[in-house]
Amino acid sequence: MHDEITQAIVRTIAASHTLSRDPASLGDHDDLYAAGLKSLAAVQLMLALEAEFRIEFPDSVLHRSAFSTIGRIRDTVAGLLDQPEAMHAG
Repeated sequence: MHDEITQAIVRTIAASHTLSRDPASLGDHDDLYAAGLKSLAAVQLMLALEAEFRIEFPDSVLHRSAFSTIGRIRDTVAGLLDQPEAMHAG
C-alpha cells in the first residue's frame, strides 16, 4: 500500500507543477523545499493531495515539516487513510 500511496503522491506533485525538479527523481527523504517547493505551492499541493486521497489534513499536521519530504507526506496520508473519520463523503 505504501508504494501505491507514494506513486499517487509523486503523480500529484508532478501534476501540480510545484517543484523545479521532476518529483520522480526524488527519494523519500529528499527535501521538497530544496527542490523548489514554496509556501503557497505547499498549500496548493496539500489541497491537491486532499482531493486525490479524499482526505482532510487536520490542523495538527498543517506545518512545513509535514510536507517537507515525500516520505513524510506518505506517512501522514497513510495514517489518515487508516482513520475513517478523516475521509470525505464527496
